[in-house]
Amino acid sequence: MYATIAYAGGRALCGSRDRRKRTRPAASLAANLTLNAGWSWMFFRLRSGKAGRMGTVLLDLSIMGLIRRTARTDRTAVGLLKDLDGETGTEQDDRAEAGGP
Repeated sequence: MYATIAYAGGRALCGSRDRRKRTRPAASLAANLTLNAGWSWMFFRLRSGKAGRMGTVLLDLSIMGLIRRTARTDRTAVGLLKDLDGETGTEQDDRAEAGGP
């Protein structure tokens, strides 16, 4: 999952020639990768299903923003990210409810 996000984000960033137009997508990509890394900590370290669900909501919002920004430069990358959009919410909600990874 992380590799797919990084690959799709890299494609989108490299596809934009204007440096100013890369700022928001780069920030969106960094935020998403940070939230992805933080989800495990929120759920397992805090031992809280509620925190895990909150992290999932934040991840879903983040991936939607990343998809929207990526769509401006790279349709292939959008396809990769859309596959993850359904994956993040469903898989992580299931893990939070089951109490496991």
